[in-house]
This record gives sequence, structure tokens and C-alpha cells, in this order.
Amino acid sequence: LGELRARNGLVAYSDRIDAFHHFMESVLTKPYGGLTGAGLTELVEDVAVLALLGSELKKSPPTDAAQSPEFAPLLGAVLGTVGELQTAARAGNMEAIKAARSKLKPAFAKLFVKFG
Repeated sequence: LGELRARNGLVAYSDRIDAFHHFMESVLTKPYGGLTGAGLTELVEDVAVLALLGSELKKSPPTDAAQSPEFAPLLGAVLGTVGELQTAARAGNMEAIKAARSKLKPAFAKLFVKFG
């Protein structure tokens, strides 16, 4: 359905959350060359894409999400964790990278269960 909507110039929130989820799983499973050299550079690049996809989650949330007091904090937790990962990756801080990567999926799961 997402491809059909895209061909017709329509974007649904489910398309945005699915794109974020798919790319997030990639970021969490890639080894990134042990997080050194080119692998660290690739992580920085991938997290920039993840941040862009995260910013898309703010656009046109479903009505139930927009009217829910839970939506903003749950989305904020996801975007905050992406920001932590981005800062850690840019700094090459391995401990902070590992910590942020471990927090990303649980934060997203809470958002997805409620509004995905």
C-alpha cells in the first residue's frame, strides 16, 4: 500500500513510521566496522538519515496521536535518543554510542505500540 500511495503522491503516517522503523533496524544491526574509521563515518551518515526520518514523524500525525497527551513525549523520547546517538557518533564516543543504540529500540517500541 505504501508504494501505491507514493505513486499517487500520498504519504500516510504509517509510511513514515515504517520507513523510520526499517532504517532504525538497519542502524541497530550493522556492525559498522567495529565503529572505527570508515565504519564510524558510515554510522554518522546513517544516523543523519535516521534523524531526517525522525523529523518526518512530526509531520501530520494521525488524529488520535495529535490529540493524545502521550504522543509528544513518546516521539520526543525517540528523537532525543536519535540525537544522543548522533552526538555520540560525531564525537566517536563508543560508550555513548552503545548506550544510545541500546535505548533506541525500546523508545521506538513504546511509540509504535501506541501510535504505529
